[in-house]
Amino acid sequence: MRDCSVARKWIGLSAVWLLVTILVTLRTFLNVALVAGGKPVQKRVKSSGLMRLACDAHPFMQGFVMVIDHDFVATTDAPGWFSIAGVPPGKQEISLWLETLGALTKHVTVPPHGELSVTFQYP
Repeated sequence: MRDCSVARKWIGLSAVWLLVTILVTLRTFLNVALVAGGKPVQKRVKSSGLMRLACDAHPFMQGFVMVIDHDFVATTDAPGWFSIAGVPPGKQEISLWLETLGALTKHVTVPPHGELSVTFQYP
């Protein structure tokens, strides 16, 4: 896939030529053929969660999109570190997801000032 963008619960796709299927909890959310020079496809997403993208014509082409309804998101760097600024103080939930290992969630208390360190370890 050449481009896949998600902004505030919208998914936009464009491609050279693909038969794209988007699955949400094993249900087909979208199934569309994309061709070079064609119009990009946009679809409003009604709920947050993990979506699996796959090309019906090219089995090696697949990906995942995590749809969220807030701005507190980070991608880890090469060694696995991340930082999320501006999280409101108080009790919060933080989740981590890896394609091969799934999700881990922790409950934390964010201090009003300073930093909070969280360590995740898969069993």
